[in-house]
Amino acid sequence: GQLGKLDEASYGLLSGGDFNEAAFEKELAAAAEKLHISPEALGMRTANIKIDDREIDPDTLKMALSHSRSIFLGEIDSDEELGDLSDVISGIQHNCNLVKDALKNFKFMVIPRQIIDAKQSVSRAVLLQGKVNVDGRVTLPGKLIVMYDHPDIAYAHDMAQLDEMLRVIKFAIKNNPGVQYNDGKLDYYELCRSTLLNDNFIKDLAALLQKYEQTTSMLGFRVLEMPPSKKGGVHWDTIRKLEGLGHSLWIDRFGDAVIDESLMKMLEGGYVEMPLQVMKKLAEHFDGKDMMAQLVGTWSSKGVGVVAADLPDIKMKQLAHDIGIKLNLEDAPEGS
Repeated sequence: GQLGKLDEASYGLLSGGDFNEAAFEKELAAAAEKLHISPEALGMRTANIKIDDREIDPDTLKMALSHSRSIFLGEIDSDEELGDLSDVISGIQHNCNLVKDALKNFKFMVIPRQIIDAKQSVSRAVLLQGKVNVDGRVTLPGKLIVMYDHPDIAYAHDMAQLDEMLRVIKFAIKNNPGVQYNDGKLDYYELCRSTLLNDNFIKDLAALLQKYEQTTSMLGFRVLEMPPSKKGGVHWDTIRKLEGLGHSLWIDRFGDAVIDESLMKMLEGGYVEMPLQVMKKLAEHFDGKDMMAQLVGTWSSKGVGVVAADLPDIKMKQLAHDIGIKLNLEDAPEGS
């Protein structure tokens, strides 16, 4: 059998059936002709994974699917094509060990990226992303494994990075008396969303702040791919605890401005960003540009900065500018 077809939205499991890929592609070509567009615009990228291990448990299968999808979409770096299921599973274990070894041997660091006010050409805040050094290459651990599928590793990574980061901050403040740290700009550490689910996170974070004599107001958190705010749950319980303790927040639930006013209040003084896929979808809508501009205005009126982050090309950056986004996250260092 084969492990389904991976597309840019999800993945599926096909162990049989009568799906005819050639016939399907002909249907797509016919539809493209009727719409007067290029067939490539409706083209389906696929990848096949051979099932060579039928004794795999459901959790491992789910992890392998998630990892395979991330390789397919280019979210995880891989030099090899997707092949056998057992190869994917072996690759996951190998990459997990790489991240663990980097943490064990203190081969990790935070890399700063500035949030730039495009209108005034000044930096407003700093994003700190935790990276690991693997065989001389400094990279996000999320380029090696799907971090939220490995909450133990994600938590160890986040706490190690925060410990070292706060130590460096204390050292910088101590050695520069009378000088405002970071020119008064707030640091936002990028936290894996699975860390929010750890029962010890709030307690361990408080212990680190006390250890390095820092306050909650000097450290914000960026958390991506949060579930919808109206659903609630542990993720949001922890986010609200962080806000209540005085931490500034930066999330990507851009569309929630129209359904959850309490979220806007919670993010006051912090940031929200529009996920790239949301921006692309709205851009294709006949009045999507106006909708995005209205949402940007809604967030801004509530004291929440709207950030354009990791846009892939000049076209998307121009779109962000056109809908009123004035804050840009500087591009990541090349090769990371």
